[in-house]
Amino acid sequence: MRRLGAIGIGAFIAYALLYDWFQLGDIRHSGDFWALWSYGQILHTDGATALYDPVRLHALQVGLGMDETDFNPFPYPPMFLLLIWPLGLMPFGVGFVVWTGVTLGLFLWAACAGWRWVPLALVLPVTTLGIISGQSGFLAGALLLGGFRALERPWWAGLSLGLLTYKPQLGVLVPVALLALGAWRVIGAASLAALALAGAATALFGAGVWAAWLSALPQYARFFAAKSLRYELMPTAGAGLTMLGVPGVPFWQAVIFLVMAACVWHAYRGGPSPRASLILASATVVATPHAFVYDTPMVAGAALFWLASLRGLGWGSFAILALALTLPPLMIWSPAVPLGLLLGLVPLFLAWGGVRPAHVTRV
Repeated sequence: MRRLGAIGIGAFIAYALLYDWFQLGDIRHSGDFWALWSYGQILHTDGATALYDPVRLHALQVGLGMDETDFNPFPYPPMFLLLIWPLGLMPFGVGFVVWTGVTLGLFLWAACAGWRWVPLALVLPVTTLGIISGQSGFLAGALLLGGFRALERPWWAGLSLGLLTYKPQLGVLVPVALLALGAWRVIGAASLAALALAGAATALFGAGVWAAWLSALPQYARFFAAKSLRYELMPTAGAGLTMLGVPGVPFWQAVIFLVMAACVWHAYRGGPSPRASLILASATVVATPHAFVYDTPMVAGAALFWLASLRGLGWGSFAILALALTLPPLMIWSPAVPLGLLLGLVPLFLAWGGVRPAHVTRV
């Protein structure tokens, strides 16, 4: 088993370095940070409601240098405005360094069981993907994983999980895990944190921003329905089923959501653990109705933390790590294959395959 572990880790590091080399040499998939930066600039110059007017937003972004054929909508809830507000005070280059440095640092803290794991985390393909895209996947991963690592301090855990409401679709299974644990203080703290975040957004940007967001959502829904989305970049069950041509996708998405929720419930009934965190992270990106490959650092981070808890690496754990660490970044090179669906095997195997938690932390 030790030989298998050494060979597996060595092979993965070789794969990661090769992936990083090719990905850094071809940055055609980058550009999402520009969208975040443009939101911050427009927020300062034209106000929050301009971000929720698709036509006006597009014109303002073109004025900032975006190609007229591009489209970078802002369907996020008003809490997201608090994150991008500082970017409006920075030039693009400075904003990129600050945004990436802070969010990556938080992700490394949440994903690494000690400093000796940081080098491996830095060469993870999904880390390279996150740096190039400049999206908010590092932050989401840090808040989700960090929140469940801090369960012994309910207020800190609740604050972290409450802040995750900036992208509420990435927290769809958090209530399931907390209810399974009976972590009532964490639930209360998370609720207060979310309310405080919403209150801060209302105080800073006005109550009208909520009406603007709600009125914009149907427009964005129609846009996404009409636009030819790159479903291969979406790890959700709905995207994978759509690529396969399965009829009744909403129904089957709901069924898979319930299956993933059952996996999370079963895992956290046994207490919080690195194994349970990996089940939660992987189940989230499969069960949620909307996610992209840049939202998958939470899966790789949870897999890395689970790896640190293992006393040995058998065939089963090796297969799980291979799925969690290699599939998300490979999605950008699989235009006809719904690789994201395979991530659903991670929570299924871990929750029902008889693998016990490495340790249990009291809540």
